[in-house]
Amino acid sequence: MQTNDITPRPAILAFARIMELVMRAKDAAGYPAWNTERIADHLAGIRNETNEVEGALSDAAHSGFLGWDGEMELAQAVMRECADVANRAMMLANAVRPLCKHDGRGRAVNTGDEAGA
Repeated sequence: MQTNDITPRPAILAFARIMELVMRAKDAAGYPAWNTERIADHLAGIRNETNEVEGALSDAAHSGFLGWDGEMELAQAVMRECADVANRAMMLANAVRPLCKHDGRGRAVNTGDEAGA
């Protein structure tokens, strides 16, 4: 992949879809708006969600899932929890983005954004 090619990889697109589905489910459930939270709240959220990934993996391990004989429901639970971690990381990145230096085109400098991301 060339550095100026920003076409997302299939795995990234698939995971981004899961992230969006999880965010929409949380919106529908009445979770508070994430774009008003403090940076420290996002960091704490990443830690909490990481613990939930560990819990989902533990549940999967106890069921035999990690031998790939497990149930789809457990795999989906792990994927949802991973999406929660990624969503929290996205929220943190979104919160700090305004603190970055920007070039004349509104892209953050030295964040990988200068490649067009």
